[in-house]
Amino acid sequence: LETWWPIAPVPGPEFRDDWLAVIVSIGLENLLGPIAAICAGTIASITGLGWIELPTDGYWWYASLAFVVIALDLYKYTFHRLQHAIPLHWTMHSFHHSANSLTFITAGRHFWLERVLSDAFLPSLSILFRIPADMALAAGFIFFVPDTCAHLNVRIPLGRFVTWVNNPQWHRIHHSVQM
Repeated sequence: LETWWPIAPVPGPEFRDDWLAVIVSIGLENLLGPIAAICAGTIASITGLGWIELPTDGYWWYASLAFVVIALDLYKYTFHRLQHAIPLHWTMHSFHHSANSLTFITAGRHFWLERVLSDAFLPSLSILFRIPADMALAAGFIFFVPDTCAHLNVRIPLGRFVTWVNNPQWHRIHHSVQM
């Protein structure tokens, strides 16, 4: 899509540098992933898992999925707001915002420690709610598509709903604001 209908041209060296940054970030995230897992496991073992069991019989599965998606969205939104508000977090997150062009690969262009910190505290949802594996997988897919598409270098016509759904136009405004 970005090749056929780009909003703006992306210079080759910048595209290459973004790919390199993503590869390094993913490598370091995977290297430090076990540390995040140990933190998450420690938090979960101290507090216990699944204090509240979500109903999953019949149509309740979909209601519970909607609840999980809203709770996860609130977690991600709060974490992202903190990335902009806390100077140490902004120092890391500003690397993501420093990209000159938004492309599909910009979605993965983060400072390596950001994902480790986010994953270390993510079990807070698992501590509160007993979330079945199939529901967690569905929620992950629901978030993957819009989060990745928000960085595309294309226009997606949403009309009056442009501010309701994370999309490239709205996300360009977010990236253009210097905090």
